[in-house]
Amino acid sequence: MLMARNRWQQRPTPQTNVNVITAAYPYEDDRYGSYHYHSESSRKYDSKYTSFFQCQRLKLKHLFSRPSVKRLCSFSVLVIGTLFFGWLVLTNSERRRLCPASKGTSTVSSRIRKDDVCFVTCIFGKSVEEVDQPANVEWYMTHWCNVQFILVTNLPTLPAQGWNKIVQPTSEVPSNNNSNNSQSTDFIVKSREAKFLGWKVLPNVQEQCAAVVYMDGYLQPKKRSSWWNPASNSTLIKFRNIVDQVQNHPWGLSQVKQAYFNGLPTTTILQNLVRDRKDTAEHVNSTLSWLQQLDDYQDVVTYYLNKYFAYNPRNVNYQRMSSWFWQHYTTYGGLWRDQPLWAYTLHHFNCTPAVMTSQGVITRGGDLFEKGGTLGWDQHIYVS
Repeated sequence: MLMARNRWQQRPTPQTNVNVITAAYPYEDDRYGSYHYHSESSRKYDSKYTSFFQCQRLKLKHLFSRPSVKRLCSFSVLVIGTLFFGWLVLTNSERRRLCPASKGTSTVSSRIRKDDVCFVTCIFGKSVEEVDQPANVEWYMTHWCNVQFILVTNLPTLPAQGWNKIVQPTSEVPSNNNSNNSQSTDFIVKSREAKFLGWKVLPNVQEQCAAVVYMDGYLQPKKRSSWWNPASNSTLIKFRNIVDQVQNHPWGLSQVKQAYFNGLPTTTILQNLVRDRKDTAEHVNSTLSWLQQLDDYQDVVTYYLNKYFAYNPRNVNYQRMSSWFWQHYTTYGGLWRDQPLWAYTLHHFNCTPAVMTSQGVITRGGDLFEKGGTLGWDQHIYVS
């Protein structure tokens, strides 16, 4: 060790040894771009005194100084720039096709036509703190055209950025005729009215909306379905297709099946509500008793998701069916949850809705919706 130390101390420094090359000068002599040095002394000096990052910088500088690499980089920049410009052009042309400019209008949100898609949500509760907090939908007002966002609530102070908020007085909140209902559960019942009967209780819906798209309070439409396909740069075109669906469907209704309920008897599904703390055992028993005394009752029916669906507000068949549902929902003394009675209603009227979507995780919104707000009611748990 002493000998090694002496050798280190005897090593000349750059200031005293003129034969040492103080800067690495790499050159290439094979296809892989390996670097060599002019002399053994320069190699030792460089390995000891030139930092790792300096070596990498020199290697990159030499690499990009090669004419072939310069040409490749220039070509790559040209191709990427062309593709990006083409993406912008196609995106803008698709936007113009979906949202044709009207004379005398300067903003997208000012163009209201009878083919509007009206997004509706309903949030009722005792306080702002306990309910769903809706998403901020201001973005859609400047990026999409011919859409409206309607929020129905009994809470005047509920934040609603971008929404047309319609406040209904608390005194108008009905119950579903169950003697054990609390005020909170009456609010749950009330939130279903504009959900299914928006065509009746919301002003100007039939005149201005080609389709009503209901979504739970914490959801929002997906802003884009893909970044790389300019023809589908937003889900707006998909909602336009849903407009066509409900306009041409005999019942004016578009929904998504809840596949994991397929084949399950109603008794099992209702008992699971008690397990998941969505409703009470007493309400389950009342609902089963009411259903089983009906002439056309079947224990296995098709269930559909009700956290989002679409309908034509001017369709007479849908108006008749939803009115029948609401009449019984508010008087039969059963579940707060609307899904079981709605499933029976569709069976009773022999209605098969159009398929709203089959893409993505359906229970989370599929390829149409995403979470934009926050869940209230203790993550939608209604029974303590």
